Amino acid sequence: GKTIALRRFTRFVDLEGLANHRGSSFGGIALKDQPAQQDFENSISLEFYKHRMVSSTLPVFLEDEGHRIGRLMLPIPMNGPMTNDFPLVILETPLPERVDLCIQEYVLHPFLAYQNGNSIEKEEAHARIRNEFLEAVVRIQKGLQKRLSPQVLLRDLEQAFDVFESTSNLSEFRKPIQSLLEDYYDPMYDYQMSKRHGEVLFR
Repeated sequence: GKTIALRRFTRFVDLEGLANHRGSSFGGIALKDQPAQQDFENSISLEFYKHRMVSSTLPVFLEDEGHRIGRLMLPIPMNGPMTNDFPLVILETPLPERVDLCIQEYVLHPFLAYQNGNSIEKEEAHARIRNEFLEAVVRIQKGLQKRLSPQVLLRDLEQAFDVFESTSNLSEFRKPIQSLLEDYYDPMYDYQMSKRHGEVLFR
């Protein structure tokens, strides 16, 4: 949802787009390799240069990021200002809408990208998305254990992928993805926001 909102502004730099990664453990699903670190930093500089050529005083909007996007590091000169100085726009989206956006972004769209973009068979596209998604859950299972059972989550996701593969119905993903948002990502985002010191411009 944040990237969708970001692109509604005229002046923005899409850090995740430049990094070719959506920023979370699930951010690399169905995407090609990330650029080299130097290429990533050069592309950021070029985007800011383009905006500066139009106006050196109008604001440029960014999606709030941690110090790492996939395997790439946010340029060091941006780390401190991102935490301490940059003003904030807080996006508040109802939980059901966020769940639906996640299903679209991390399941359906990657599945279609694999099937259509890579011209592979439907069964293989299903298998790739399932494997990549479940591997992402395994990568964060240590953090998951604080609030929910990774085993239960993996079981529910396996069932959801079974239903999706056999019927094309995505509704079974709602329960496990809501759990991921409420019990893992929201507490993490709340903690990250508590470390931000920039002025809140609006919500």
